[in-house]
Amino acid sequence: MQKARWNVFILISTLALGFLGTRAAAAPQPAEQPQNGQAAKKETASDSAIYRVSYKVNEVENGKTINSRSYTMTANMGSLVEARIGSRVPYSTGKDIQYQDVGMNIDCTLREQEGKLQVHTVLDMTTLASKETSPSLPGQPVFGHMRLMDVTPATIGESAFVGSADDVASNRHYVIEVTVTRAE
Repeated sequence: MQKARWNVFILISTLALGFLGTRAAAAPQPAEQPQNGQAAKKETASDSAIYRVSYKVNEVENGKTINSRSYTMTANMGSLVEARIGSRVPYSTGKDIQYQDVGMNIDCTLREQEGKLQVHTVLDMTTLASKETSPSLPGQPVFGHMRLMDVTPATIGESAFVGSADDVASNRHYVIEVTVTRAE
């Protein structure tokens, strides 16, 4: 009986010391703690701040801007935001009718890396060629597609270059910019 009590005592002591050891290791060390209350407040504020993210897509042909579209959304640091704008265009595949999404899809995530703002962008644009039809299937529409994935360093309030691409079927060129501001 005495031996059983002793074993229970050792077991409980071991568990208690292990629990206290993990709690002590998880506690912030004095060097890691903020110097004053404002430093901790600043970190939390940037994490919970709301930003306005504005994309501008310029369509350029023969050196002249012929179209400019803007897409704006709000985002928190680290959260994925999405914009889906467009139409569904029907086309025939023999006996059946299929639909193609035509428009703009933008996925955006704001991150902070070593104190610098980064805008992670996935931009998908599908277009309908205005007067073109498929040479092999007369009467069927021709679709254009551009996909751009990018990480852009950004400064609050300043426009930043995301990327550009040529339309392989025409003389058009697309230029994408992003501007991040604090939402009020």
